[in-house]
Amino acid sequence: MLGNPPWDMIRADAGSADVRERSRATIAPVLRFAHDSGVYTAQSSGQANRYQLFTERALALTRRGGRVGLVLPAGLATDHGSAALRRRLFSSCDVDALVAIDNQRGIFPIQTATQTGLSATLNNVYVFGLPKDYPETFRAKVAAVTPEQVKSAASTLLGSETSLIAIVGDYAKVKDQLAGYKNITFLDTDGKTIAPPQ
Repeated sequence: MLGNPPWDMIRADAGSADVRERSRATIAPVLRFAHDSGVYTAQSSGQANRYQLFTERALALTRRGGRVGLVLPAGLATDHGSAALRRRLFSSCDVDALVAIDNQRGIFPIQTATQTGLSATLNNVYVFGLPKDYPETFRAKVAAVTPEQVKSAASTLLGSETSLIAIVGDYAKVKDQLAGYKNITFLDTDGKTIAPPQ
């Protein structure tokens, strides 16, 4: 099972009073089900986060010996509210890997709904010397990047004499695509130089 569940808290505290009231009416049954149904037993008694519900359900629905791969926030490993889910994950699953992705470039929205998300954001601003408005402006800046800017950056960063492109696979399938490249070195599975395949 592969997935990228939503990372937002199930809450109704944003917007005007009317919007909050409508949100509460919609959210209340979801929260009641999450806390009272018996389906989600690894949830904290506090606010529910959708990624926690998705993760717990994914674990429950995956057959024995099956595999789950999810894109989840760092809060799974650090937040107090994820402790029960974390215990379930490490006690009942064989975890192959936890991979951390640096979000400095704004691939994912900045999460400030939890203490961990807020402190991570403030830490990035401080450590990397980012402007104080970074949390509010980074997504717009990323979205404003044009294809021409991407090409320019690629030619600057990837077009130097020291650039290296590694291709792993069947040479016969990519031979035509590589026709414009010079100085191609072929290696065997042990990393030893070999003659070009025919």
